[in-house]
Order: sequence, then C-alpha cells, then structure tokens
Amino acid sequence: DRRQRQMCIRDRYDKQPGRGIEDVTFRNITYNGLGENPSLIKGFDKERGVKNVTFDNVIINGVKMKDTDGFITNEHIKNIKVR
Repeated sequence: DRRQRQMCIRDRYDKQPGRGIEDVTFRNITYNGLGENPSLIKGFDKERGVKNVTFDNVIINGVKMKDTDGFITNEHIKNIKVR
C-alpha cells in the first residue's frame, strides 16, 4: 500500500539498527480515503530513538491533524509536535 510509509529495519538490508531518526518534518500532506491504519512512531532503544518530529498542516479526510492521540508509540520517542 503506497499510502503507508514505514521506516524500520529490514533483515535483507542491514543487520545493525542504525542511529535513530531525528529532525523530520511531514508538511502539507493530505489523505482522503478509507481504511487508515493507526500511525506508529517507535524508537529502537534509548540510544536510537525518534526525536524532533513535526507534523505540519497534515489533513486526514478533510480534518486538520491536531494531536497524536491514537498513534502507537513507545518510550523511545521525544518531542513529537503537531502544527
């Protein structure tokens, strides 16, 4: 499904987990449709987390995203913002 974007570790690419994800902005994204999956933001561990991610002007079925309620997360994320 092209609508779902996922950043994760795949065995066939690299056996090491990398350094984490940080300073990412998702801007001016519009999605209209059915069958949305819950969004998932998870870090790998304490040293390789996800931080400083911003969702800016994200519209889902005509409604501007206001928060990350409903996202699946873990303890390895920091500073996730919605504007």
